[in-house]
Amino acid sequence: MIERKTAYIAGPYAASTPAEIERNVLRAAALGRLATEIGYAALVPHAIGWMGVYGERHEGDVGVRDRALSSSLALVEAVGRTGGALFVLERDDGSLSSGTGLELERFLACTERAGLVFQNRWEDWRIHFEGHGLASLWSSS
Repeated sequence: MIERKTAYIAGPYAASTPAEIERNVLRAAALGRLATEIGYAALVPHAIGWMGVYGERHEGDVGVRDRALSSSLALVEAVGRTGGALFVLERDDGSLSSGTGLELERFLACTERAGLVFQNRWEDWRIHFEGHGLASLWSSS
């Protein structure tokens, strides 16, 4: 069995329509698959939220958003403290969502152990998906 370092997948979740939220979840899941393919144990909080672990998926529910964000920040910090990696998915315009910005900040605060940070827009991740035989994942998300 191969020992793997953990990779936390960060990126936008919230969006103006349910279809855009689903796209964000699928992109994060695809990025998690890429991380797994290159040797990491991927942690994709988007999927955890999508499955309702923090409560129902109603974007307007502040309690769910707070539980999801506080849980995500605890998870990214744990990954950083153990020398794991952070895969960051920027918005299409190259900016970070507010939650992703907080996750990046929390990860980087773990300077004594934090591992690598990989950060790109979805379009720019394409070459990595293609290079690992996962082009169909990139194009379907």
